[in-house]
Amino acid sequence: MKIIANKYKVLEPLGKGGFGAVYLAQHVDLDEELFAIKILHPEISSDEGLLKRFQREAKVLKRLLHPNSIPLRDFGTLEDGSYYMAMDYCKGKALSKILKEKGRLDYKEVLEMMIQVLDVLELAHKEGIIHRDLKPDNLMIVEEKGQNIVKVLDFGIAKIKEAVKGGQDTVSSQMTKEGTVMGTPYYMSPEQCSGSSKIDERSDIYSLGMVMYHLLSGKSPYFAESIDQLLRKQMTLYPEPFDKVVPEADIPLSVSKIVFKAIQKEPENRFQSASEMKEACQKVLEGFDPLNDNLAFSKVQEGDPSHKSSGARFFLGTFG
Repeated sequence: MKIIANKYKVLEPLGKGGFGAVYLAQHVDLDEELFAIKILHPEISSDEGLLKRFQREAKVLKRLLHPNSIPLRDFGTLEDGSYYMAMDYCKGKALSKILKEKGRLDYKEVLEMMIQVLDVLELAHKEGIIHRDLKPDNLMIVEEKGQNIVKVLDFGIAKIKEAVKGGQDTVSSQMTKEGTVMGTPYYMSPEQCSGSSKIDERSDIYSLGMVMYHLLSGKSPYFAESIDQLLRKQMTLYPEPFDKVVPEADIPLSVSKIVFKAIQKEPENRFQSASEMKEACQKVLEGFDPLNDNLAFSKVQEGDPSHKSSGARFFLGTFG
């Protein structure tokens, strides 16, 4: 039986990728406690600068205690030089799998989920943590006390990956080369797509808006034949409006406003904080339309730029 760091006995592998492997494990002295152990590949772990960043990020993540995050319990270096993280193991279902099963989700369900995600993002952003890779795969639904709780996975991982030299991710994993842009292109902000070093919490807002679009429509925001084409679309075009893509869903204008405000190409035109976007979602669930009508019209995909669908509108104002 494999033992990690002389204290975690491996029960089974949970996954593997270009960045490393994840194992389900028990603490040797605490048999009832289950952990997800993430181990970075040894060749990735050979950078001394990365070690310092890893330690710095891990210390910050240990302070991120929130019902919608998965606590980091332990971290360190193995004998072969690999880095590891030990996090609580949560058995649940990724939103990507739920989306595949259902096709698309009801707007009220999506708003309730987003409020939970935005609540933990609010705390993370206050701690200086930008997620950088929000996507349905990183949002897990866990049942706790009869309620569905959203757990946000992989806080801090993207920033650690950003420091990796000579990354191994490929087009098949929906990632571009390390050191150029970080994130998953379908949900990445324009500033991430351009490789900008000026990434702040508004980048997470954009990604979450794109996640909302996918959950509500059941469709990826863009179709592209290559990563380069996808990045260009992400930087210049808006997704098709809901009433054109899924007219049968009857998504309220107030919900469409939230999504398209979140995915504005210029950060200053988005929600400026997780708390601001969370408040908007809460207001819509209460039956209000919290965004004003200071609207302009944007080009949507390659369609008519004068198209005045609710989804095509974007917002220059704040709350009205």
